[in-house]
Amino acid sequence: MNLTQEELKSFLYYDPLTGLFTRIKHFHSTIVGDVAGTTCRSSGYVRIKIKGKLYRAHRLAFLYMTGSFPSEDVDHHDHIRDNNKWLNLRLASNTINNKNSSLRKDNRSGCTGVYWHKVRKRWMSQININGVGIHLGSFEQWWDAVCTSKSAHFINNFSTTHGVALNKGYSL
Repeated sequence: MNLTQEELKSFLYYDPLTGLFTRIKHFHSTIVGDVAGTTCRSSGYVRIKIKGKLYRAHRLAFLYMTGSFPSEDVDHHDHIRDNNKWLNLRLASNTINNKNSSLRKDNRSGCTGVYWHKVRKRWMSQININGVGIHLGSFEQWWDAVCTSKSAHFINNFSTTHGVALNKGYSL
């Protein structure tokens, strides 16, 4: 049986300005007024257990605010997976969600879609659209590869925060 908005609101209060859920009902070892949920170390998402089942807090926020679970992905605009402020969350198709991804931790060029080709000794620029890699060119100068990549992101309606390494200090 799926959790309903009414059931959720009987267990937790969601503050859309802070993105936090607090307990309003004592259950086992929980205390009324405690912030609910824990941040998963592997994924970075806040998970909350309700009636023995784990839910991601950003999906619960949609149930709390709209009355139903989201039919699509939920995108964290600022890339911070435990920032569940209502203004930071939006429904997004998988394609749209992928157009707002953070800079990968293993990226060494500092720009999504740009990498150094050791054999050719040139900067390469590429973009992925719907899972298909498109080669944009090879360049002697890093800046030329970055400009080409950023232009392709703009033309293809990627988010302005796509490929940005945002930190915990950033908030909406």
